[in-house]
Amino acid sequence: MNGFFAVTDSVCYTCRKLEERLFYLDKIQNMSEILVVDDDIQVLTVTGEVLRDHGYEVSLCQTPGKAIKLLKQNPQRFEVILLDWKLRCAIDGDMVVKLINRFFPGFKAQFIFITAHRNASIYLMRLGAYDILVKPVTAEQLVDAVERALKKKPPEDPHQKVPSELNWQDLKKHEMAAKIVNAISSTETIVEAARLLGCSRKSLYRWLLKTGLHDFVIVKEL
Repeated sequence: MNGFFAVTDSVCYTCRKLEERLFYLDKIQNMSEILVVDDDIQVLTVTGEVLRDHGYEVSLCQTPGKAIKLLKQNPQRFEVILLDWKLRCAIDGDMVVKLINRFFPGFKAQFIFITAHRNASIYLMRLGAYDILVKPVTAEQLVDAVERALKKKPPEDPHQKVPSELNWQDLKKHEMAAKIVNAISSTETIVEAARLLGCSRKSLYRWLLKTGLHDFVIVKEL
């Protein structure tokens, strides 16, 4: 009899382990992937850790260019994109959203802005943002926003935001990048965008390199 119980216990243990393994594989297979874009490496790292601790697969990008390269490989890869609104470069988060919507028709990922700035909630919502969170963001707020976005539940009332401060060189790049994004978003080719901006195609390409927009608009020439 002791042998019988020993065999039975062994079989039960094996079954439990198999069930645990199948549950783990199912969880991995159905895991939602999140893209996080933030120029603050500390914020980026902590955000990634919080989301991974809650079972999400996460890709972290410190620059918009790196993010767009991932999206070029597979535009449907991510279900939620967390974006810092004001980045320390010529391309801000709102420009990223405009370009993604322009270059990837039918793009379905939900955008959530994470920012330290105020007074832009209406503007960002009109761009198609699902929600807006103000730094410092707690782990509970972050996870709740992501879960609601994945379930397509209505967002909470957005917080107020304020614009960031840039030195004059970055401000000049930022202003030019905004003009270029608007021109590209309302035309079909680089030539038409250059004509709208009142410059040559060659000059426009130089500005694309200076502002970092070349990683985005190359799609427009394909």
